Amino acid sequence: MPLSDTQLRSLKPESKPRKLSDFEGLFLLVNPSGSRLWRFSYRFGGKQKLLALGAYPAVSLREARRAKDDARELLAKGMDPAHERKVAKARKRMAAANTFEAVANEWFDARKDGWVPSYSDRLKARLDADLIPYLGRRPIAEIEPVELLSTIRSIEGRGAPEMARRVLQMASAIFRYGVALGVCPRDPAADLRGALKSAPPAKRRSAILPKDLSQFMQDLAVYNGAAQTKLALELLIHRGEAPPAGRPGETTGVLVRLASPSENGGGEHFNRRAGTPIGSGAVRGWTKRLCLEGAMPRALVVRTVWRFRRS
Repeated sequence: MPLSDTQLRSLKPESKPRKLSDFEGLFLLVNPSGSRLWRFSYRFGGKQKLLALGAYPAVSLREARRAKDDARELLAKGMDPAHERKVAKARKRMAAANTFEAVANEWFDARKDGWVPSYSDRLKARLDADLIPYLGRRPIAEIEPVELLSTIRSIEGRGAPEMARRVLQMASAIFRYGVALGVCPRDPAADLRGALKSAPPAKRRSAILPKDLSQFMQDLAVYNGAAQTKLALELLIHRGEAPPAGRPGETTGVLVRLASPSENGGGEHFNRRAGTPIGSGAVRGWTKRLCLEGAMPRALVVRTVWRFRRS
C-alpha cells in the first residue's frame, strides 16, 4: 500500500531499522536514531542497487516520488542513475574549479611569452580591470551571451567603444581556449557580433603648414615625452615626409638602412623605402642620443636595419 503524508508524520523510531515501502522500488528507511531516509531500490547490469533520494521531511513524499520517476527514466534509457549522479557531481566540481578567472589566467600564461612586455602588460590590465571583476567568479561553462554583453556595455558606457571591441576580442579568445580545454561548451562572444555600438568617425589631424613648421620645431625641441617619438619625428622631418597617421605617442614605419661604402660610394645613409639621403652625422647624433636617453633597448637592429618600435 502506498505511503501517505499522514502516515509519515506519525512515524516513531523503533529499536531496529525498518523499511516502509511506497511503490516501484521507493521506500523510507526509519532508523532508531530517528532519521528517515528515502531510498530507491533497482537492478542494473544484473546487480541490485540503492539510490539515496534525501531525508524526510526535507524531501517530501511528492518530491521523493518525482526523483524516483527521474531515476526510472534513466533506467529505461539504459543508464545507471547512481553513475549519472556521480558524473553530474564531477561536472559541478569541475565547473566550480574552472571559473572564468582561472581559465583567463591560464590563457594569459600560455600566450604571454609570445608577446612583447608592453603589449602583455596592456592585455593583463584590461583583463584585470574590465573582465575579472564582472565574470571572474562565474563558472566559464555557465556564462551566457547576455552576461558578457552587460560587461562589454559597461566599457561602452565610459565612452570607450574601441576598447569595448578589443576587450570583447580578448574574451572571445579566452572562451575559445576554454572550448579547446573541454571546460567550456562554446564561445558566447560569437553571439554578440553586431551588438556593440559603432565607433565614431575618426578625427583626422590637420597637416602642419610650412608657416607653422618653425613653431613646431621649437615645440619639439622642448618635448619631454618618449625619446623614440621625438627622434622618429626628427627623422621624418629630415626625410621631408609626414609621419603616418597614428595615435599620440606612437611612431610607425621609421626604417633607416645603413649602407656600406660599396653600396653607396661615400657610406651615406639612405631611407630604405624612398632612398632619400640622410647625413651620416645626423644618424650618429640620433644613435648617441638614443643611448644617452636610455632608449636604445627600444630600437631593433636586424642585420643593417634600424626599426623604431611603437612607443
